[in-house]
Amino acid sequence: MITEHVTMAAEPTRPEPQPLFCWYPVDAPTPGTAKQKIGRTLVLGGDAALQSHVRDHLAAAGVEATVVDLPDDRTGDALVAAATALLDEIGPVDGIVDLGVATEFALSDPGPWRTALRQTVAVLKAVYDDWAAETDANRLFYLAVTRMGGRMGYDGEGVAQPLGGIWAGLAKSLPQELPNCRVKVLDLAAEADAAPYVLRELQTWDLFEIGWRDEERSTLAAGRHVAGPARLDLSPADTVVLSGGGRGLGFAMARELASRFGCRVLVSGRHPLPSGEEWAELTDEEFERRERDRLRATPPDSTVREIRADTFRRRARREALHNLQEAARRSLPIEYHAGDITEPAFARALVDAAGPALRVVIHNAGVAAPTRLRNKTVDSFLATIQTKVDGFVALLAALGDRRVDHFCNVGSVSGRLGGMIGQIDYAAANEALTRLGFWAGQCGQQVTTICWPTWQRIGLIANFDAALRYADALPVDAGIRLWTDQIEAAEPGEVMVLGRIGRAVSPGQLKGFANFRDHPDTDRLQSLGHYLGEVEDFAPFRSIRARTRLAAGSHPCLTEFTVAGTFALPVSLVLEYALALGDWVTPEGFPTLWLSRLRDVIVSVPGLVGDADGFELVKTGSGRKTGDTWEVAVSLTDAAGRPVMRATAEYESTQNKAMMDPLAAQDDWGAESPTNGEGPAGIAWSGVLYRPPLWRRGPDGRLSARIDEVPSSDEWTLPVPPARVLLHAAIEAILRARTANGRSPGAVEEIRIAEIGIGSGAAAGSSVSVVGAADLGAWRVVDVAGQCVLTLNGLEVV
Repeated sequence: MITEHVTMAAEPTRPEPQPLFCWYPVDAPTPGTAKQKIGRTLVLGGDAALQSHVRDHLAAAGVEATVVDLPDDRTGDALVAAATALLDEIGPVDGIVDLGVATEFALSDPGPWRTALRQTVAVLKAVYDDWAAETDANRLFYLAVTRMGGRMGYDGEGVAQPLGGIWAGLAKSLPQELPNCRVKVLDLAAEADAAPYVLRELQTWDLFEIGWRDEERSTLAAGRHVAGPARLDLSPADTVVLSGGGRGLGFAMARELASRFGCRVLVSGRHPLPSGEEWAELTDEEFERRERDRLRATPPDSTVREIRADTFRRRARREALHNLQEAARRSLPIEYHAGDITEPAFARALVDAAGPALRVVIHNAGVAAPTRLRNKTVDSFLATIQTKVDGFVALLAALGDRRVDHFCNVGSVSGRLGGMIGQIDYAAANEALTRLGFWAGQCGQQVTTICWPTWQRIGLIANFDAALRYADALPVDAGIRLWTDQIEAAEPGEVMVLGRIGRAVSPGQLKGFANFRDHPDTDRLQSLGHYLGEVEDFAPFRSIRARTRLAAGSHPCLTEFTVAGTFALPVSLVLEYALALGDWVTPEGFPTLWLSRLRDVIVSVPGLVGDADGFELVKTGSGRKTGDTWEVAVSLTDAAGRPVMRATAEYESTQNKAMMDPLAAQDDWGAESPTNGEGPAGIAWSGVLYRPPLWRRGPDGRLSARIDEVPSSDEWTLPVPPARVLLHAAIEAILRARTANGRSPGAVEEIRIAEIGIGSGAAAGSSVSVVGAADLGAWRVVDVAGQCVLTLNGLEVV
């Protein structure tokens, strides 16, 4: 949905390169003392002593907590059945405290992470249907405990158990599939007692990632990064090992390195190259037709799934063969080695084949099975993790005491910020990869992890168009240049590449962007959070209810307008909060829709008045499709349930360009200034923020005025002032004129507007012209170019 405070155009062209970001720990505010209700909780992971300790600590605080200890010898399906049986016994659960894997990590013994992760996946699958159907935004939670030093591993002071990254990536991806599940990653030092911190953090859901060390609370922030100067000079005498480089993105990089530097590149793949198979030499069209025929003629001893899997393997082997043939034609020194990079013997053989000239290792191998967690098996979940994690461990172990000039991990934005629907295991694998890189650094092997977004039409994304709803795709040529720059700079740590963020942001994900700085969408994301407030109920693509609290006198816009001498919310501000609900109630698929008008507006003037503490708005929006229009019915009440405003917002597939003719000439109009103080209705504006205009009356009785719009930074005392759809100064001027002219005496109960039309560029420009009909019931706002950007029709004050 398109409004100016979200600015989500479909796919605008952006020639500028996608920026680089680095994350770093910053102080986090201490959580408040208010205690939130904690429902029935499961405690899993860690070891038996830790589980019992955390359970007892929660129980002492009145939390009904149950330890989960599923049999280790069960298969994936049996584990899910055991978890389901536990829920049948104790009833629905409201939250999970997942202690993950608490032992220290060693290259020779990574720890019991598979056992712990199987239990996590089994329990999440068992609660999935209940949690996916929940619309209460304050019932469910998932809190993962990691042991990376209390700064999430980002302070360079050592990581005891980097595989906590698995649970961190998993947690941050849950809100996409379970929109009302609150999530948090709690990172602690290895020796810290987890129990009191768990209880403390269950009281507040302010941020996604929190670390505690020496009673100091921290979180992560992101800032722009520029690659340093080239320190690594590759040449034809050098060798690069690139896992998973036989096709796709990996081969594109192998080809770039071999052609640009002339270095020898050893790429790997799980499958051997075709040798003599007739299907491998078919044209693309012939191959696809043959595979379709195989699928239609599935023999009795095979299944469709088996044929599809075999076709996938054939396609991968064929692509690798053609890539190597292309490299040979160009005389590029690229060699293919078939084997499983997660197997230590194969990783050693690959490193041995590179010989003493090995200078760079790139761990690019990965698999993806994009489907909802409900449909993933426990074994397939682990397989995705193992390719990244075990592959890294095998390569690092194969190097032994040998130090290469650069070790580069191919990570993903999905791990850092949470993956899209179906990517929960992929996100977990990539977040673990980053933390493994930190761990390797403290052991002397400097590692860089690059967190990539979706690449254009290449890589592991199964549905490219769907991926664009989450973030811009990275052009392959631009990405390869960025990648090469990072390899030449050879800077250890983590760097993230991320362009504009798409429309598929869930309310729960906004906390993940709380400290995301210097990004082109920072203002938009901050605005979304400001207008959203605290979500209380959310049904994706259907409805939302949220609450906003504004402290008395905290912002200039709250001290501008009064009703009967008491501070009240300006009508334009209430309209803005109502329109913002439409950002979250969208049709399925997140189509590009443009806000066209707000109709049937009724504002209760007494409802605008706050109390001594300030203002509280309970905002409800529900959507439906009517013909070619998407409608969102919005309703605002105060904390006591008294009406404040209701209306219907309409969204169209095309944007309003010009709604009326340009402003007529006014040279012969006279001048007058209507009453600016409090009238019989008890409505008044101070005029400090929204200054009273000088009105001019035309021969036909119309009113006109030039109005200087007030920037959002003058309305709000916030570090990032929220953007807006409406022209607040113009609307307040119209209401001032309407209440000061032609109304009946007595208190005003309601302001009614039949329709507010919204055109393109409604918030653009510093000066606009406002014209009102002689009866003051119809108005239009025109920008300096003569473009009508806002209309009000059927304005009544009763």
